Amino acid sequence: MLKKMENLENKHTGSMTAIIFGILLFASGIGPLEETGTINGGSVFGGISLFFGAIAYRLAKKRKLGTLNYFLVAIEVVCISIAVLIVAMTNQEFMIENPIAVLICASVTIAYLRMVTAK
Repeated sequence: MLKKMENLENKHTGSMTAIIFGILLFASGIGPLEETGTINGGSVFGGISLFFGAIAYRLAKKRKLGTLNYFLVAIEVVCISIAVLIVAMTNQEFMIENPIAVLICASVTIAYLRMVTAK
């Protein structure tokens, strides 16, 4: 019984860390760059993608653990859609200049798909 409670206590540590890093990455990109005076789009879009992807991953994990709620499934679909589309809707030049945002989006998508398709 004690081992089961310890397992439940630490089950969302990775997704909570990803949510915090997503917020920090987004916040770091808001301030203007000294050279150009514009925001760092790669950090902003990467942070948004990481934040919403981690939320979708966390909801998918809860669903795998036995909590099936159609409202949460709808939120999960919206979050993963935002995580992917925030980078996919940019132009190709932005993707070439900011490969980190593209890598974050790809890794979020892969992690989510592995959680959804795992048995």
